[in-house]
Amino acid sequence: MELIKDLKVEPFLRTIWVSEEARKVWEPAIHAISSMVNNLEIDSVGYGHRKCSWQTIPMKSLPSFSKQMGEKGLLVMPVRLVGSWGKGFIHYTPEPKPDDPNPNVYCIISKSIHDAMGFRAGHESGDHEAQGHYLGFPKCCTKAFSKWWGQGYFDPMYQSYENGEGKTHPYSIPILRYIGVRAGFHIPCSFSCVDTINIGIQRMAIAQDRELVKLFDAMLSMPMSWEVYHGVAIVKTPIFYVLTQSLPTKEKYRIKIDGKFVPRESATGVNFPFKKGDSNEKIY
Repeated sequence: MELIKDLKVEPFLRTIWVSEEARKVWEPAIHAISSMVNNLEIDSVGYGHRKCSWQTIPMKSLPSFSKQMGEKGLLVMPVRLVGSWGKGFIHYTPEPKPDDPNPNVYCIISKSIHDAMGFRAGHESGDHEAQGHYLGFPKCCTKAFSKWWGQGYFDPMYQSYENGEGKTHPYSIPILRYIGVRAGFHIPCSFSCVDTINIGIQRMAIAQDRELVKLFDAMLSMPMSWEVYHGVAIVKTPIFYVLTQSLPTKEKYRIKIDGKFVPRESATGVNFPFKKGDSNEKIY
C-alpha cells in the first residue's frame, strides 16, 4: 500500500442514512451502544480485566469525572492537555489552541498508581507494546499495530483484514469503530484474532443491558464494506454509510464482509450490502 506523502485530511465524520425510517430506528441504538462501549472501557478496569483505560475528558469536567471514578475505586491521572476536535476518529494529538477555554485532557484510569505510571512511561516513550500491555490488548495485536504504525499506517484496517486472509468474526471486526460500535478498544492483528474475540466475549459479559448487547451483536454481524482512497474511508452497511478521514492512499483498497444480519430497514438494491428484493435471505 503506497501512501501520498504530506497529504493530511482533517478529522471529520459524516453518517448518511439510506432512509429516514432507518435513521429513526438505528440512530438511537448507535448512541446507546456507543455509550455502553465507553462505559465498558472503564468498567473493564474495575473488574480487573485490564490494568488501565485511556480517556479524553473536557478540562472543566475533570473534577466531577475524578469524583465519579473515585466512587468506583479508580484513580484518574491527567497526562496532558490536548486540543478539541469535531466528529471523527482522530489518529493524532492536536495541540490545544491558546484561546480554547475548555481543552481536553488525556487521562489514565487505573486501580493502581504503579500501573498508571507504567502506562504513562510507555505513552511518553512511544512504546506501543508497553501501552498495549497496560490497556489489556493481545500481544499479537500490539506487535502488529506497532509494525504498521511504524510504516505510516495509522488506520490499518486493510492490513488487519489482509493479515487474517479474509476470515472474520464480529468481535474482531473494527470497521464500525468510527461510530463507537466495537468489541475491542484496539485494532486487532486480524479480523479473526482469537484473543480479541475472547476479550470481546469477556467484555460483553459484564454489560448490564442484555437487550442492548443483542443489538450490538446484530450490528457487528451486518454485511458491510470498507474502502479507502486519497485519505477518505467509506464504510457501507445496509442502513447507513460512514465517511471519515483515513490513510492517504494512492490506489483504492476495499474490504467486503458478507455478514448474516440484515435489518428490516435495509435499502433494497442489486449492489452489496443492500438486500435483494427477490432473495430469500432472512430479514430481522
